[in-house]
Formats: sequence, structure tokens, C-alpha cells
Amino acid sequence: MKMHNLLSVTLYAAGRSLLAGCGTASVSAQASPLPASELFSPETGSITFETSPRRKWDQPVIADLDGDGFPDMLVNDHGYGIKVFWNSGCKFEPGFDLLMGDTHGIAAGDLDGDGLIEIITARGGGSGSNARNAYIASVQPDRAFARRQALAEALPGMRGRTTKLFDADQDGDLDLVLTAIPLDFSDPAGANYVFENRNGQFELKTQLPATNRDGHKIHVTDWNDDNDPDILMYGEDRVFFLEGRGGIDFADVTSSMIESSVPVSNVTSAVSLDYDNDGDLDIYLTRAVLPKSGDVFYDAETGTLAFYASRTEFTLGDQQIGEHFHLENYQAPWPHESVFTGEAALEYVFDGETHSGQSMNIVTSDALGWPDKVEDFGLYVGYVGNGNWRVSGKVTSPVSGVIHGVKGYKPAEHPAGPKAVFLENTGSGFAVKEVGLPDGENLTGAAAGDIDNDGDVDLIAITRGSMASPAEQRVFLNTGGRRFETMTGHGLTSADLGALGLGAELFDFDCDGDLDAVFGNERGRWHLFRNTGALDTGRSFAVRVGRSPRDGADPIGAKVTMTACDRSQVRHVGFSSSPYSQSADPQLHFGLGQCRDQVTVSVAWPNGEQVTETVSAPEKGAELGAFRRRP
Repeated sequence: MKMHNLLSVTLYAAGRSLLAGCGTASVSAQASPLPASELFSPETGSITFETSPRRKWDQPVIADLDGDGFPDMLVNDHGYGIKVFWNSGCKFEPGFDLLMGDTHGIAAGDLDGDGLIEIITARGGGSGSNARNAYIASVQPDRAFARRQALAEALPGMRGRTTKLFDADQDGDLDLVLTAIPLDFSDPAGANYVFENRNGQFELKTQLPATNRDGHKIHVTDWNDDNDPDILMYGEDRVFFLEGRGGIDFADVTSSMIESSVPVSNVTSAVSLDYDNDGDLDIYLTRAVLPKSGDVFYDAETGTLAFYASRTEFTLGDQQIGEHFHLENYQAPWPHESVFTGEAALEYVFDGETHSGQSMNIVTSDALGWPDKVEDFGLYVGYVGNGNWRVSGKVTSPVSGVIHGVKGYKPAEHPAGPKAVFLENTGSGFAVKEVGLPDGENLTGAAAGDIDNDGDVDLIAITRGSMASPAEQRVFLNTGGRRFETMTGHGLTSADLGALGLGAELFDFDCDGDLDAVFGNERGRWHLFRNTGALDTGRSFAVRVGRSPRDGADPIGAKVTMTACDRSQVRHVGFSSSPYSQSADPQLHFGLGQCRDQVTVSVAWPNGEQVTETVSAPEKGAELGAFRRRP
């Protein structure tokens, strides 16, 4: 069933747990906070993520693909394929393969205004040898996917990276940004394109500044609050502030937005949030130094050693391990670069498909000695006596793995990570603001949301990790719009070894009024965590935005302002922190704390239309309006 209503409102309070019906402004109730010590708990009952570690791309994409009122999820195992998880009544169904192959940025939105959501995906270009255009499919009412017919003007073949949908010219439909690595590195124009939507067809209108390698990350926002979307483009040690100037036109205003001393290298994600509830959007930039070829991580307590190498020859030397060699989560472009054992360099045969991290167990008798000459590309493992194993490699692509049982390794010290940057919106630009966020973190992504329902926007951040140890992610609680406090013991952890952090999203998948968390690890797994409600300070308010009443403008980019108890909060539909993809959850979450006043909700679409509604707060357990009871 498609959601064509303009606005649907749900209020969660102490008491019973209900969901607002379609097409109504209504309120419902939520269970009391649980007396739990951890804020987040791993969700296993309603998700079937793959258990094998794989290469990932970006972070999960959240969107109501089938229009049934529940947020669905797309995840991208880079080089393997995209999987969709349908949310049926606040619980996910087993994953469904949407598209196999080398895929990158994903965006979801109604491209032609027919009420059906399209998926558009940038595809890899085989390092320039197989340039391809973006893949587009429509979600049918029965949840089937139909490949969209070719556009009248074909999208260019690209080494695709980023896909973003937003209303760049404020005419009510969704325009498109596609970025890519140029097929010709010397091309001064680059390959970052903006297309205008013309009745469901896309016409190239302009190009964004040229970038290369990792410089294609994009964050869509509206820092000057003029309903004309702006673009933050980052990576490759550059940050561009590209201000919307009406129509599909963007001006580079970087020099007037931030001081030249603001650190812009190694930026991994950008998050828009109104942390102080003053009505404008501030920006949080996470930063990380990613492993370089030859980096080794070691956990002395567990004897676990992890290595990373790329496009080079490398050696770990002779390691004291014992009679058994156990390699976990070996990530390589296998079968093109194999594992060879012993003096004869015999090829080790793995079981299973070629896109998962592989594990191997070898006894000394199967890997005696060392070859006189290392000729083929791959990883070499040999037992050289006295409990010592020699490991080296010659690789053309990034490889990594985890070796267990290593005794007494003395790794080089890893430098501290770069400090994340918090930019406060001054009205005329941004100034670096000290808000209590820690120094020395390697953070690969973040998401903003009110996770304790006190009315202030909090942050979660994903750490790069050491590759040899489990990772505890970061939870930063907003203390009254002044500073953030780092929370410990929150439960948001992952045990993936040989993995690197990626990005995260916050959304209420189980419809209980608390924001849940999902994040991914490159060379690891996807993780979904349920918010236990342990920190709930009161009720929460959910607003689901549909198309505008007059012209049917798309909800992506709509600004929602919620006012209650003389306090206002601001959210935007689709201002995702994803560097390459774009979530578009039309349901926005607001914490109310102990406020019991009526709430006023104002929605402003990018085309200038605005709707305001007021909902009275219920007493405990009250049921107002039309409801559909949740399971």
C-alpha cells in the first residue's frame, strides 16, 4: 500500500505500544524504559545478515521502499552484490539479493512521481576497463523489482562512486548527482555530474569540481536555511562548500565558510545536526587515517596479529606460533592471488565462494620449508622450524588477514588518529567549536539522532579499529545543547577481526519509539543493534512526511520543525551522513523528554510549500485517532 498522505504523526509515551495508521495525524504509547545497563543490544531475532566477513561499501541505506510505513534496508557487499531487507510490521524478513556484481553508491527515491520508489546504483568500472552507467530498478507493489527501461538520454559510462537524489532546483522532483573516478586521470573537468529531472528523464546540467580517488564523497544539506540544497564535497584532502544558487547551480564558497586553518584532510563522513536547537544546521566531520600497506596490528592478550598490504611485496618475517597455523578472514582478490604453502609453494584450496573472507588451518607437515623463489602473486606461508612460521606476500590489490596464536610480536606503534571537527553554524559560515568530542580517534563514520529521547541530538561514531581486536564504537550524549559526553558500557560493539569500520545509521526499525543503530565493517559484517530504552528520559515523537499538498513535491529535503514546551527541534528528510549513498527514511524522530504540552509540527518542502499541524499530548495509555496495532 502506497503512502500518499501529507503527514502522519506518532507520539510514543509510557504505556502500550501502538503504531499510527496511514493518512492520519495520531498518537500512541510506548513501553516504560527497561532497567538495563546497556543502551544497545545486538539484534538477532529479526535479521539474517551474512555471517561471512566481506568487503563492504559505505553504510546501510534506509528507505521505505514498498511504502507500507516501515523502514526497509539495503546493504552493499562490495564486489558481491546488494541485498534488500524488507521490514514487515517492525521486523525484518530474510535478505533478498537485488543486484550482483561490483556496485557502489545507492540512492532510493520516486524518480518519475508515479508513487513507486526507484533504486539507482553506481556501478564499478573495472579500474577503467569496463565503464558502465548506473543501474535503475523500480520497486513494484508486490515487492518485486523491475529493471527500468533505458533513459532517453543514457547516463554516461563511469567508474561510478557516489549517487545522490535531491531536489536541486526546488521544482518538486528529484534531481541526480553521480560522481566517479575519471576514465582519463588527466581530464581537468573530472567526472562529477549533476542531472536535472525532466519528467522522469535526466539531462546533464552541470559538473561539480574535479576530484580524484577518494574525493567523491558528498553530503547534501541546507546550511543557510533557504530551502535551496547545498553540497559538502570532501575527501582527497579537500572540502568544498558548494552553495545552491537557484536552479541547478552551485557556487564554491569554501573560502568564506571556514577558516583556512580548519583541518580538512582525511575526512570520512559529514553529519548535519542542530546540536544546540537554535534552528540552523551544524556539521560534524569525522576523520581517520586508514591503514597503509605494511601495517600490522597485534593484540598481546589474545596473541592475535592482523596485517594489511596493498599493491606491493611484504613480509611479516618469522613468527613464533607453534605446531598449527590458523589464518582467519583472509581478504584478497582470490582466486586471482592464491595462498601457497611450504617449500614447494603448493596452492591451498579454499571451500566456498570467492567474495568472503577465508580461513585456513595448516599443520607443520603440510607446509614444511620455504620456496627458493617467490614468483606468483599471492600469500606465502611456510613452517621453518622451532615453532616458527614465515609469512610474506606479493599482491596487486589490498589484502588482509588475522593470524592466531602469535607469541611475543613487537609491532611498531600506531600514531593517534586525527581529531574530528565540529563546525558550529554562525549564520554567515562555520567556526570550529569545542564540544567535548575526544582527540586522537580514527572515526570512519557517524550518525545523529536523539537516542535517549531527551530533546537533544546525540551522536554515534564508528571507529576504524585495530583489526586485531574487537571494536567498541563511540556514543556521544548531548548535554543540553552545550557539550557531548562520551558514554562507556553502551553495548555498541563488534567482534569482527581483520575488519575496519565504515558508517552507521540511526532509525526506529522496531517501532518502539527509540532509535536503533545499524553499522558496517569493511572486511567484516553488518551489525544491527536494538535500543533497549535504558536511557529514555520520556516520550518521543515521530513524523512521517509524504508529498506536498499542492504540487506533490517529493519529501526528500523537506524540513520538519517540531515545537513543544517553548522549544523547537529541526530535522530534514534524506540528509544522510552516508559519503557515497543516501538514506531516505521519511519518518523523522524527535525526543520530548518530560514535556507534556501539545506539539506543533511544521513541514517545509524544497518547492516552498508548507503545512503546520498541532497534536495534543495524550495521557498515559491514551489512544487517539485511527490505529493499526503492531504485533
